[in-house]
Amino acid sequence: MANLLKDYYYFARKIVWLKIDGLRLKWAIYMAHTKQKAYNKRFFVLPNEKHQLQVYCNSDIKRLKRGVNVRFRKNGKTHTKKIHLMNPNATHLDVMRECFYYTPLHLNDKHHAITEEEKNEKKKNWLQYAFNIRTLKSNKK
Repeated sequence: MANLLKDYYYFARKIVWLKIDGLRLKWAIYMAHTKQKAYNKRFFVLPNEKHQLQVYCNSDIKRLKRGVNVRFRKNGKTHTKKIHLMNPNATHLDVMRECFYYTPLHLNDKHHAITEEEKNEKKKNWLQYAFNIRTLKSNKK
C-alpha cells in the first residue's frame, strides 16, 4: 500500500511539473512576441546558464559568442580569462535548431514563421530538457 501511494505521489508530482514547465514555455513565447512587437526583430527562446528560459535576439547571441573577460586573482597576481557562454562557431541555423521557439523575421511575416509541427516538437524537447535537469538536480542532493 505504501509503495502504491508513493507511485501516485511521484506520478502526480511529474504531472504538476509538466504543467509548470509548459506554462514557463508559454510565458517565454509570449515575451518573445512582445519583444518582437516592440523591436521588429527575430527572437529566440533559449535556456540560460541556470537552465531558465530566456529570450535572446541576434545581437544578444553575438555577445554570448564573443564571450566575457573575467578577472581573478591567483597566487597574488591578477589574471584574465575569456569565458564563452556560447560556442563561437555556432551558426544562425544551429541556434534555430537548438532553441525552443523562435519568432518570424519581421512582424506579419508568415513565410519565415515556425510551423505547428516544429512548435510541438520543440515543446516536447523543452519538456524533456526540463525533466532531465530536474532529475539531475534531485540526484545531486
